[in-house]
Amino acid sequence: EDFENGPIETLFSKGDSEDNLRYIINVEQVTDQTFNLVARFYTESNVISFIKPNMELEKWYDITFVKDEGLISMYHDGVLFSEEVSLTALRGNEYDFIMGSYFEGSEKAQFYNGRINDFKYWKQKLSGQDVLFLHFPEKEFEVKQEFFLTCCEQMVIGEDITIDINNPLDSLIVPNASPTGYDSTYIYGFIQNDPSPTVNESMIPDDIVVSYQQLCQEFCEASATWNISPEEIFSDNCNALEFSQSHFSPVLLDENISFIEVVYTASDDCGQKNSFTLNLELECLPSEAVTIPEQNEFITEVNASCVDVETDAICKFSDIKLFPGFINEASQLFEAYGESSTLILSLSVNGASRQVEISEILEGIELPELKEEGSYQVCFESISNECQTNDVNFCKSIIITGSSSIDHGTIVACPSSLEETLPQDISNDLKTLILNNPLETRIEISYEDDCSCIVQEGIKIEFATDESPEEVVLEACPDEFPLTVLDLEIMESDVYEQTLLYFDNASYSSDANGSACDSFVLLTVIKKPIFEEFVNAEICEGEVFETYAETGQYEDVFVAENGCDSIRILSLEILPKSYEDIFVEICPDSTYLGFSEEGVYEIVNTNVFGCDSITTLDLDVLDESDPACMVSSLNHDHHIVLNLYPNPTADVIRFNLNETAVREIDIEIINHQGKIVKALQSSKGVIDVSNLNSGLYFLSLRYNDFDFIYRKFIKR
Repeated sequence: EDFENGPIETLFSKGDSEDNLRYIINVEQVTDQTFNLVARFYTESNVISFIKPNMELEKWYDITFVKDEGLISMYHDGVLFSEEVSLTALRGNEYDFIMGSYFEGSEKAQFYNGRINDFKYWKQKLSGQDVLFLHFPEKEFEVKQEFFLTCCEQMVIGEDITIDINNPLDSLIVPNASPTGYDSTYIYGFIQNDPSPTVNESMIPDDIVVSYQQLCQEFCEASATWNISPEEIFSDNCNALEFSQSHFSPVLLDENISFIEVVYTASDDCGQKNSFTLNLELECLPSEAVTIPEQNEFITEVNASCVDVETDAICKFSDIKLFPGFINEASQLFEAYGESSTLILSLSVNGASRQVEISEILEGIELPELKEEGSYQVCFESISNECQTNDVNFCKSIIITGSSSIDHGTIVACPSSLEETLPQDISNDLKTLILNNPLETRIEISYEDDCSCIVQEGIKIEFATDESPEEVVLEACPDEFPLTVLDLEIMESDVYEQTLLYFDNASYSSDANGSACDSFVLLTVIKKPIFEEFVNAEICEGEVFETYAETGQYEDVFVAENGCDSIRILSLEILPKSYEDIFVEICPDSTYLGFSEEGVYEIVNTNVFGCDSITTLDLDVLDESDPACMVSSLNHDHHIVLNLYPNPTADVIRFNLNETAVREIDIEIINHQGKIVKALQSSKGVIDVSNLNSGLYFLSLRYNDFDFIYRKFIKR
């Protein structure tokens, strides 16, 4: 029930203090509704503790403690909860047993507030079964006993019970036989403990290996036979066995199934089994036939001096041998067949076939056909061993000749070094003949070589230079100097006109070794001129002359027809445009320059420079009542002619107008830069320009307040 005497209350204790306690069993509060059951057992040197946690208030618990030799056990509701080892005896057995508290010194403490029912104290030790049936007293005491027997064994209990494979379960009730006074029930059971049949390992035969020797590449197969008596190998305690096996003798093995495991099995009456295995294996021995290589061919052995280097023709008097063999896959080099080779090869000469054994031709094959002049097709057609024939089809063309030719071709030589230019492989006889006849261009000799064949040897000689000089004509622009002729440097100031020159070890042609010869040269050097052109040009403001748009002097270089530079010097003048704003008033029904309506007009004419003259006319039409309109209307729409002379001039320039009503004229002289250099008024038609610099000028005349005329003149 609720904790009323503190957080720890004692159920049982024996002893009077902490140092003299034998055991104490407490309930220790955890929360308002839970507690732990804590039991401590004391020896002279140790404390053995048990804790049953999270127990609840207002609930019955059946707790049992059993002290046995070497062990203390705690049970909860008849079930083992915990065990602790206790190898020594508990202390303080002479003290009183107290229920519901314990002595703390001489005073009792930790009083228990709760109920205890059906308390029992046993002096003899109880088994787990005893504790269980103390918790469930309505159950009889049961003991289960199992016997491990073979299927041919039995256990006889008393007069009425026999336990064996046919009666595997039986029971016996003994009244009042348990320590608690209840009846005891003994339940007997049969557990089969039958060993498997025994295998006598020493009687198992060895694995069987059968061999098949392949002659070629035929299918490999062989039969394996054996004779085994399983009764002699297996044994059993009940002596009743049944036998089985996976395969029966004989068994055919082949390339596809070359290994089989034969399993023998023995079973007894109890269903126990055991087995052993016998392995059958086929060994295919490869054919002893010599393997045919993949790339088969032959090589020709002949004295190199008996072979024409140009045609590969072989002298018929030489010893010619053929050596068959193959290309080694690893090294890619030719190898001859071994001495022990039993291969047979088929050869043909111009279609005539023959067979030879390789073991008989280790020193090479000599073909009698190759002793006569002619062209021969020698073919390695096929190669065979005991099992197969492989096509080879390797052919060589061999030319047999009784004579040969050596043509050293054409060599170019300097007259003074002919011997040094001759080929190194030329024969001494031909060399001597050449040196004794240096003027010959084609020299040939015939002789018998080391192989007794006739050799025709020849050479053609050309000379790089001769005694006559080589005429050389050079044309060059000034910037191409200095020139080089062979090893001579020529400057622009040097003069060569059909000049004969001698050069030591220098020539335009070289000999066969690339060396120059002594030579004579008849040299002429022609110097090509450079052309210059001066150009004066004028353009109006805003225009472009080629790529130029500003006043100045420009120099451009072109290529003339002779291949040299052509220099143009351009003097460019930019002429200005003219701009003027005028205001004019006219009367109704009048016109000014063809305009009769009031407004602003832009009039474009040509000024004295030949460029645009842009006049902005602001025209106002007066009222009829205006006094200026009371007189006859003005009309300026007429054609004015200005004559200017002499042009060019050195001192004065004269002009006249076809306009009769001309008052004083405003005159301005403008230079090419648009600057007024002289201004005056005159009606005489003569202007003094003697103090002006030479050049281009423009004359501007203004009269009648409105009219302008521009003219261009040149001052010398």
